[in-house]
Amino acid sequence: MALFRDTRGEEEFAGLHSYCSSAVLRLVCSGLRGQSRRFDPQELCQDVFVNIYRYPGSFRDDHPRSFRVWVAAITRNVIRRHLGRRTSHSIDDLPEGSQEPQDSRSGPLDRVFLAEEHQSLSGAWGIFLQHYLLAWKELSPRDQEALRLIEVEGFTYAEACDRMSVGMSNMKMIMFRARKRIRAHMTRNMAILDCWNETSGCQAG
Repeated sequence: MALFRDTRGEEEFAGLHSYCSSAVLRLVCSGLRGQSRRFDPQELCQDVFVNIYRYPGSFRDDHPRSFRVWVAAITRNVIRRHLGRRTSHSIDDLPEGSQEPQDSRSGPLDRVFLAEEHQSLSGAWGIFLQHYLLAWKELSPRDQEALRLIEVEGFTYAEACDRMSVGMSNMKMIMFRARKRIRAHMTRNMAILDCWNETSGCQAG
């Protein structure tokens, strides 16, 4: 990690990803703690690596466990943001006992991330979009149109059904298969190791 932080090289990042992607995925699965049915652990794992790519300057190799502690903090933030998007309009129960509710305000690490975001976001996002575009081009015209209507134009499923002259169940199946194909293509191209079936934490979730 220190090498990638100092060089910002693509080869160094690829080596880092190859070396620790399985461990990061296990960390994500563990952090979800029963939420893996609501969230895709590999998607969150990918978000963790996007943050690693964005913010290498915030890494400090002060002790042997520095990288694990740093990645664990990134993982917690990624999971918290995903949970926040799903529950932003809900009221959370207070914790049992004398424990204080978790402070949802940005901490020092969040502020460091935001300070460096503009320096590396465009590069990481550009790489992601290139892989997405390659995957999208492999889809059939019907799958491409369904994704465009729902994920780009913001149509509801019912509106997309009217536009494409298909039934609701058929539209849901089109979207499911299109997203699955996009994910499979990007997984192969971005060399994300699939250890879903190997990780007991994911299976238990």
